[in-house]
Amino acid sequence: MKSNYDKNPTVPIEGVTIWAGWNQILPEWVQAINQISAPHKVFVFECYTGVHEDEIKTVLKDLKPDRFIHSEVAFKSPAEISSLTLPDVTDDRIFGFMTKLTMQDFLDQHALEQIRSTLTQVDKGLTIIFGPGASVIADKLDPSPDTKMLLT
Repeated sequence: MKSNYDKNPTVPIEGVTIWAGWNQILPEWVQAINQISAPHKVFVFECYTGVHEDEIKTVLKDLKPDRFIHSEVAFKSPAEISSLTLPDVTDDRIFGFMTKLTMQDFLDQHALEQIRSTLTQVDKGLTIIFGPGASVIADKLDPSPDTKMLLT
């Protein structure tokens, strides 16, 4: 009996372009950034757990940004985060529960406001906000006619 199990299933998607490798991805980012006519461009690069941040950070710095903000500067201290998450920690994989915490809960409000305040005073150049929570950091930025954001 021959198996009909497909070890590598695929689903074709029409009209979507996929790039593989930094030599293909980087020019696409450059083109997208260059298409923004605003003097101040903000490139928001959201990450999640398990992403190879060092590799991506190196590639993003190849874009030669005027400002590079790693989201880690906006997070609460490890001790504060441990205290915050402790009530949700359980050894029971069956009766445990998902946390009700959001990314906003992990950010230090003072640091967040400082970053946002600084960025509202920038009038030109390329700013990259990178890392977990990058989109939350950029969320309250007011994209004026002179500022445009590119979310990846």
